[in-house]
Amino acid sequence: KLGGQAKNVDLIIRAGSDLISHGRFLTLSKWIDDLPDRTVKNNPALLSMRGGISLSMGNVTKGREYLSQAIEMLRKKDPDRLLVRALLRRATSYRLLGNIQMAQEDINDATKMVSSQEHNKLVLADKDLEQAEIYYRQVKLNDAIRFFDSAKHRYQILNDTEAFAKAEFRTASAYKSSGRLNDAAKCYESALEFFRKTHNIIWQASLLNNLGGLQHLLGEYELAVGSFEQSIEYSRLGGIPTSEAYALTSMGDAYLDLNAFQEAEEAFRQARIIAMKNEDNYLLFYIELSESELNRLYGRMEQARGFHIGALKRAE
Repeated sequence: KLGGQAKNVDLIIRAGSDLISHGRFLTLSKWIDDLPDRTVKNNPALLSMRGGISLSMGNVTKGREYLSQAIEMLRKKDPDRLLVRALLRRATSYRLLGNIQMAQEDINDATKMVSSQEHNKLVLADKDLEQAEIYYRQVKLNDAIRFFDSAKHRYQILNDTEAFAKAEFRTASAYKSSGRLNDAAKCYESALEFFRKTHNIIWQASLLNNLGGLQHLLGEYELAVGSFEQSIEYSRLGGIPTSEAYALTSMGDAYLDLNAFQEAEEAFRQARIIAMKNEDNYLLFYIELSESELNRLYGRMEQARGFHIGALKRAE
């Protein structure tokens, strides 16, 4: 029995990163949950994967807790690839919670531990990708694009077409924010084509939301609403509430511009419920600003002021 359990643990550790990458969160979660609780708590690799699953499923605080436990265990050993992976995952959790300083510290720690040796090339690419995300959150768009390009170059060398497609998607957001809309459209279309071919609804959901945002920006409201609706559908099918919340928020913005105030209010309401459950302060800040504008247009000035003050407090 113990031998069989050890083989199961080894299988999960070897397959885990690929399952997370392909959006098979529920499958991996079930495999880990079927193991004895003591086994999981004493294995930093399993804790790190459980943390990665929690992040992907929108439970960012819980994910950070698992990753911190894994990192504490791993720091007692010689630094290795597993510790670097856990640090990068925790950097993502800090970024999503709005703690950019702690996210940068984890990336800096990870950078010190990796080299350009062959077995670390994928980790280096992932490190560049997370660094780009931090620069993007700080609105340092040129730096973000530079690191996105570096990550994509590393993925191309590794012939990792899926990771390259994911990096294309993220680069598109930086292009859009910097006003390079044609470049953004090309990146979105390239990534969406890949994930349609591989039938990955998790990544299609995120891509469709962002593509809808670009269509909205270009005034193509009908196309945008269609993209948002499909994103919400895929998010629900894939069991990814974070993605659903962002698509609902985007839908609310589109309805707001179309003066469809009731529809916008309902979209924001649904998005807020999910964002509060996920403790997504960045999204809650954005929703409250949008709800402030919605109430202003409705003529409900007191409510508008309340949402605006709430947003400012989250930004502190």
